[in-house]
Amino acid sequence: MNKIKAATLLSTAILGVSMAVPVFAAGTTTATATQSGQTHAYISFHGKSDGTNPLDPSDPSTPDPGNSTGNPGPLSLDAVPNTLNFGDHELSDTTVGDHTYALVGNADNATSGAEKDSATHEKDPATTDVSGAVYTQVTDERGTGAGWNVTAQLAKFQNDGADTLDGAVMTFASGKTQKLATDADGNLTWGTADITVPSAVSLTAGGGDTAVENAAEGTGKGTQQQVWENANVNLKVIQDSARPGNSTSTITWTLNDTPA
Repeated sequence: MNKIKAATLLSTAILGVSMAVPVFAAGTTTATATQSGQTHAYISFHGKSDGTNPLDPSDPSTPDPGNSTGNPGPLSLDAVPNTLNFGDHELSDTTVGDHTYALVGNADNATSGAEKDSATHEKDPATTDVSGAVYTQVTDERGTGAGWNVTAQLAKFQNDGADTLDGAVMTFASGKTQKLATDADGNLTWGTADITVPSAVSLTAGGGDTAVENAAEGTGKGTQQQVWENANVNLKVIQDSARPGNSTSTITWTLNDTPA
């Protein structure tokens, strides 16, 4: 009985193998599992550590070194007006009421610029305008979209070491914003900016910081300008506040690394 049983079991095993072989021989294949591999790709970017050159507001392919601040990047205040000249005027104008004086542009400076020396008639430095306009320029290459803002403060005017022009107000009105871009041919051009600016920036001599422009979170990337035509930059002098001679002041422009 043991031998038969064993033979039967062996015979059954052989039969099972012989029955399975024809299944593969008939040409039927099994599905192959999906296979994959990976390729790693890399690219790197960095901001300009040495800052960005100021650009002509009417032609971004032309540098404008005359208004450069020399500030480093990757977030940089690249340009502010270097010099603003409001001309030479009769003192009697200011004794009969408040007067507003327009900015003197480069073309007018030779004949109507404020004199530094009455003997030689040497003129004060000309307004550093470009194409009849003054501007600020900010570049943000941080890549974070954190936003930023710019403020300005006008110091008290000084004349021969004494305060003068008390209450004077300098106004930059109707500023136009623009952002550096490229056209269809790859040429530099000015496109639409995404920063916000007030309708007018009014700076009171001796006053505090005043908002100039703001880039909310997610905006303000790249190179952006605010441009004022010369005719829209004025200095209001209060009655009886002027004195003979040159009155000078300084505007301090401040770039902050967060939105206002």
